[in-house]
Amino acid sequence: MTRILNSRGVQKTSVSLFFLFVGLFSIPATSSDSAVATYNGLQIGFEEFKYMVDHAPATVQSEAKSNAAARYELLADLMVSKSILRKIQSLNINGDSDNYYKFQFQLIQLVKAFDKQLFQDGLEIPNLDSLALERYRVSKEEIARKPETRQLSHILLLCTESCDVEKKKAQLQELRQRLVEGDSFPDIAAEFSQDPGSRQRGGRLSRPIGLEDENVDEVFRLTAFSLSQPGDLSEIVQSRFGLHVMRLEEVNVSRLYTFEEIKPALLKELEARYREDAYAAYFLSLAPDDNLHINGGLVDTILGPLPNASAP
Repeated sequence: MTRILNSRGVQKTSVSLFFLFVGLFSIPATSSDSAVATYNGLQIGFEEFKYMVDHAPATVQSEAKSNAAARYELLADLMVSKSILRKIQSLNINGDSDNYYKFQFQLIQLVKAFDKQLFQDGLEIPNLDSLALERYRVSKEEIARKPETRQLSHILLLCTESCDVEKKKAQLQELRQRLVEGDSFPDIAAEFSQDPGSRQRGGRLSRPIGLEDENVDEVFRLTAFSLSQPGDLSEIVQSRFGLHVMRLEEVNVSRLYTFEEIKPALLKELEARYREDAYAAYFLSLAPDDNLHINGGLVDTILGPLPNASAP
């Protein structure tokens, strides 16, 4: 039995129906596709609604299975989307040609994207292991070199444009001298450093840094890589954050990743390239051949005649 749903006395839920696509709304109900809901000349077919529910997020499915308001909103939102589609499809080339063609060309882009996805879903990927090994063999210095990194601890005294730099340097020089004389770096950093993150770790940075690590201040990086041995202290240096004394903790030397370590990344890269090349070949196969007839006169009306074009 068909029931007409209404919202009287029903509290609407906050279900987000972001998963509804334009293509879904244009599905016509067939004679064998019973209407789940009808409104203002529109209807939602059984198979159409089933598809939507099957592809909805689990939370939406769960709510709709147990909550009348969620069911109503599910159907109402789909009906609103169908109403919008009907409105857009009624655009008249003579009455509003700009929006008409804007819609048509956006629709073409959506169709092309959908076709590309269908192509990729059906594409068989060959075994790419041998290509990955060859890529590693030929380009391992380029793709598999892990650069040297350094683990550091530091003590920071903040110094903005208005601070007394010399006074801060004198304060930090006293702390550095205590370190030279054997005081504990973690203890000094915990007490005096003004970097709230590393201070809690006794001045130790959260991760090693590399010489080309652009997320780290250049002065800091260059100073870090000027230190020779773990335990070495830097002189006082000034970055955009303030004044630092650093201690080198560890040197992680540069090395080559093994093939097995980077094989998954190489296969992912090669598969992506294979997919793009395969789709490009497929796309070119659809291009018209030399039998494409072009009305040159009409083209010239829009683009103008080609330079040095001979008169007909």
